[in-house]
Amino acid sequence: MLYDYLRSQYRPNEPIFLSDVTLPGVSRDAVRQQFKTLCDAGKIVRYEDGVYYIPAQTRLKGGARLSPDLVALRKYIDHKGSTDGYYSGFTFANQVGASLQVPQVREIVTNRTNSWRRAVRIRNQEFVLRKPRVPVTAENAKALQLLDLFKDLDSYSDLPVSQTAPIIRRYMKNAGLTLSQLEAFLPSYPAKTLRMMYEVGLFKGDDS
Repeated sequence: MLYDYLRSQYRPNEPIFLSDVTLPGVSRDAVRQQFKTLCDAGKIVRYEDGVYYIPAQTRLKGGARLSPDLVALRKYIDHKGSTDGYYSGFTFANQVGASLQVPQVREIVTNRTNSWRRAVRIRNQEFVLRKPRVPVTAENAKALQLLDLFKDLDSYSDLPVSQTAPIIRRYMKNAGLTLSQLEAFLPSYPAKTLRMMYEVGLFKGDDS
């Protein structure tokens, strides 16, 4: 019964979090035991404590495996189809192109922590989790992510402001972000954030 349910809810090589799985009329201990039985039979694989996956068919010896980044994405950013977080810090600065540094530690702002800073390890990859200044939703995630970048842009960016400005404007255009969307959350950010927005020239153009 559990295996059929997992196959209907999860694709191969997609993280399955034990804490998310409930079966009507079945106790938590019984569900946990069924997970162990499926692991022993080779139908699912235990990735780490509380995290499993259905192995994909592959010709490679040992089969394909999960990556720590995918586990973090599904646990802290896109959990069960709900937008709960986003990458931040040097991680996001590098993704945007404002920093050439490829951080060894990924930074994530997420609703799924109550700490201003908490380090976690998924297999061999370290992540730093931070709680958001404003609860993250699908509607505001990109705006909050960019405001977090502005807050410490002078620390994250390897480039002069003249080169950073067009990179950020291009990102905003591609992400469909407007200046008014950013301004709506400015009261939750330090004054430095607004100052950096002025420095990259966001208030020189229109709000489109």
